[in-house]
Amino acid sequence: MAQSLTGTLTYTGGVITLSPLTRATGTYATYFLPCEPNQQIFRHHIPGTDGNIVVLGGRMGQVLRIGVMSIGVDVATAIGAITDELDDMASSDVAVVICGSTWLRCHLRSCTASKPARPVGPNLAAAEFDFVFDYDD
Repeated sequence: MAQSLTGTLTYTGGVITLSPLTRATGTYATYFLPCEPNQQIFRHHIPGTDGNIVVLGGRMGQVLRIGVMSIGVDVATAIGAITDELDDMASSDVAVVICGSTWLRCHLRSCTASKPARPVGPNLAAAEFDFVFDYDD
């Protein structure tokens, strides 16, 4: 049996709860891809030598990618469950809690539809989105 992703996206003005995947109305996470943390890198060239001295200055942030599926009673409801939240989410810090880890001070970089919204069963329609967040470490 496959494991489901659960979590929350909390921001000023609301929260999106990512529930275990079922074939019922709700919002679900379909994938979670935290990218490798960005490092602050300084390169110093010493005159008269070949190459550089490289100094790592520490973590600067990270990109988080989350697939979100919204299921509603019709296509408009499934799309609206996500798009109605985007204005508030884009204008505030977002706390991403998923897979047992927490990332505070995330900023919504983009939200795009990953597939056309479509019916998935009697009185059920799904809309899938790709969320990309910048995490400020």
